[in-house]
Amino acid sequence: MLLSKFGRFFTAIFNSAESLFVHCANHSLDLVLQEAAREVGLIADSVNFVQGVAVVIRESAKRKDLYQSMFGCDDVVTLLAICPTRWCIRTSAIKRVCSGYREITKTMEQLKEDRSVRGDIRAKIRGLHKQAIKKAKTYYGLLCCEAIFEPCESVARSLQHTKASALGALKCAELLERRMEALRDDAVVDKMLQTVSSAGLKMPDEKRMTKTPTRYRHTAEPEAESQVM
Repeated sequence: MLLSKFGRFFTAIFNSAESLFVHCANHSLDLVLQEAAREVGLIADSVNFVQGVAVVIRESAKRKDLYQSMFGCDDVVTLLAICPTRWCIRTSAIKRVCSGYREITKTMEQLKEDRSVRGDIRAKIRGLHKQAIKKAKTYYGLLCCEAIFEPCESVARSLQHTKASALGALKCAELLERRMEALRDDAVVDKMLQTVSSAGLKMPDEKRMTKTPTRYRHTAEPEAESQVM
């Protein structure tokens, strides 16, 4: 009876025109990360790669055994699937893919020609293998995601604490902003690029230039290099 009265009381409050719905600080942070993951292609592709690899390998005992056999006597890096609503496991999932990147590539190499695998799954495996072996941006994107999501997840854990306060949330936001700004340092980017190179992958040539099509230029003069994008 008492619970019923409380239920009616809170229902009346929530349905009131004066009530204002506000996301908690942690949920707001999650929404920002989700939006960034959708809008920034490098992040979206990297997160999708992590999810795709984890699903393909984990959904079959045979594929899982093949993946684990690639480690030999070393400790096996267990892959984690990414849940859209559980952002605090994203860094762990990304780190594990980075740690087992070579073994993942070898696994995909064998599976993409395995006729015992369904055609649609094999096509997906080919795409993941191509993305892993031919696109250094994939590995670079994973490193970027790790650098971005790790401090965000630390803040998320703080915001979930029972003693979290509005003032504390603002302080966390300020610290997170500084951390994100620090990632824009050239030394941080160079370190990531060195890690990519050490994995035997080559980033695309940054000096590649695309000239304006002739039909859009109303002059016979050669285009200045400073105007080439």
